[in-house]
Amino acid sequence: MWLHRGWFEGVMPEEATIAFRLEQHPVFDLDANDPGAVRRWRTRCIEDEVMLAGHLPSRMVLVGTGVQRVGSLTPTLEPKEDLKHAALFRLCAGQPEVVRAYREGEITVEEHGARYRAAALVEWDHRTGRWWAAQRRIGTNAVSVGVFHGDWLVREGDGLDTLGEPLRSWVDTEGVELGASDFTYTPKNEPMPDLLYTTHTLNRLPPPDPMAYADIVGELRDREVQTKLPAGFEILAFRGTEVEHYILGSALSLPMDDFVRAIAQRGPAEAVALRFLGVATVDGESFRAVLCTVECAGRVHDRALALRFGPDGRVTGVRVLHQERGPVPEGGLWLGVPPKHAEIDLFLLGPQGPVPEG
Repeated sequence: MWLHRGWFEGVMPEEATIAFRLEQHPVFDLDANDPGAVRRWRTRCIEDEVMLAGHLPSRMVLVGTGVQRVGSLTPTLEPKEDLKHAALFRLCAGQPEVVRAYREGEITVEEHGARYRAAALVEWDHRTGRWWAAQRRIGTNAVSVGVFHGDWLVREGDGLDTLGEPLRSWVDTEGVELGASDFTYTPKNEPMPDLLYTTHTLNRLPPPDPMAYADIVGELRDREVQTKLPAGFEILAFRGTEVEHYILGSALSLPMDDFVRAIAQRGPAEAVALRFLGVATVDGESFRAVLCTVECAGRVHDRALALRFGPDGRVTGVRVLHQERGPVPEGGLWLGVPPKHAEIDLFLLGPQGPVPEG
């Protein structure tokens, strides 16, 4: 966690000292000096978040070598809030470890007499005053899933005058003198992940087909969606007729692929599956869905359980979709591939409460 303190003359009638918290997280397989790669990563993150949550919160994202720092810019009713947030962003973006700095959030766009919501992000280079911006129209459908309209509209230029409103207010500190700033890094002890474990026994060995294993995962877990949705990620390793079932209920500071690899390499496995909550498209309409990706016999298969909800929030209908992804990517996916970014030791603590049904 980074704690920033700085003063901004002009935000208030007198000098103001503001404390601001940034959460630091690792970033893997990303070159912060490659603008195209970082921009594609940020737009993908925004797309995933909007589809699941239906909105995009206001924030800053500071990207360095192997890390990102994220700070929430929650709207309030304070006077000159835009100016204060812009000043915070400019100070944080100017830290020597920051390679690329982004403001992200929603804006309202007027076009042809109509107003609509858009997800937007601005990359600002404090050294040159050059900017890159992208925005894309968003909305929510009848089941409150975020949907996109059209493609990303991308622009870039030099100086605030070419950026234009409303994005200019995200980085414009006119009338504010940015004073001293101080950053203090407070390491947080990494907590043990919230990980549950149980086993299942199949009555016969499945055929070496990833779709068959995906349907077995559905048979084991789909009944539960009538009462509750997956709260995190689930990993199922199939070893003969025995199934090791892990439920991860908390965030990890390492790639999920590495965690799946660590479970897969605990012993010989015919297949491994990753199950999680996401969004699926059915006949052109987006629905919340329980997604399951399976690797087996050198192939990858996706299964989606699309969910329809009633007015009371209960699941009223489901639809199963399958998609064959084809051969595993070059270098492998999970099976036979050791974790690339972390050493992971898994051990059992003993019974800790009720186990999942199935």
